[in-house]
Amino acid sequence: MDWSNWENIENLPDYEGKGVYRFRLVDNKGKCVSIPRFLGEDKDGIIVIGEAENIKTRLNQFNKVVTESKKYAHSEGLTIHLLRKITKFKEIYGMCTFQYTFIKVDEHKEAEKKLLENYFEDYGETPPLNYKREFISSKGIRDSYF
Repeated sequence: MDWSNWENIENLPDYEGKGVYRFRLVDNKGKCVSIPRFLGEDKDGIIVIGEAENIKTRLNQFNKVVTESKKYAHSEGLTIHLLRKITKFKEIYGMCTFQYTFIKVDEHKEAEKKLLENYFEDYGETPPLNYKREFISSKGIRDSYF
């Protein structure tokens, strides 16, 4: 799998097909913001791993929520919006922004599942804004250890 280059969220890709994506938190100079995790520090600052039928549309939904406070169906973007409004997010992360990268892949749901599984194995949890845990199901990694 070849990931696209990291891009600022405002610079949407031309690609409108299936794939998986990652968002990361970066400071105002474009440097990754490390995120403490249960089993170590994520120096890449990954906050979301996701999948989409249309990468451009999905990234745009996130962008609209986090940059324009628009109501779009992107739960992780809505979480960022709420964090900025009702927590110390702005005090802690100040002028941080978001970047994305993606992979073109037809089997996007399976690819996302594998990426989340790998992240879990590395850090003991999923990225901070991911809520999906299907990979720890009866057909996921759970059966490998029980």
